[in-house]
Amino acid sequence: MNCNEAKLKTQALIDNELEESEISEVVDHIESCYICREEYKSMLKLKKQLSGFTPAPPQDEWLEKLYKSRKRKFSGRLGFFMVLGFNLLIAVYLLFMFFTDNTEGIFIKILVAGSVFSVIVLFLTALTDRISERKTDKYREIIK
Repeated sequence: MNCNEAKLKTQALIDNELEESEISEVVDHIESCYICREEYKSMLKLKKQLSGFTPAPPQDEWLEKLYKSRKRKFSGRLGFFMVLGFNLLIAVYLLFMFFTDNTEGIFIKILVAGSVFSVIVLFLTALTDRISERKTDKYREIIK
């Protein structure tokens, strides 16, 4: 084992992520190589220092500012409509290719058309329910 391989596997050794068959090979290299042994010691020291560290949670003001940001709302809505639009275009293209292909039987095409129609009806039902719920939601001003 060379030093480059040992450096990659040393972190896995410290985190107890190595296979049993690899442990002895890495330990043997660390014992025989001064540079890798020092690297191993510094990694152990760093792990010990970080073991008691817990990052502070974000402050409420920061989160509230983030939720109310116009830029965030705009980018979120834009991303949603882009994903929805491009997926819809892909679905339309695939359906067009499927229905213009003459190798499939009419029965399969009817099944696919019924399936697609069912999904569209379910989507429109959920969408109209969501829109009507949003209009009558008395808690919509409360941050979730």
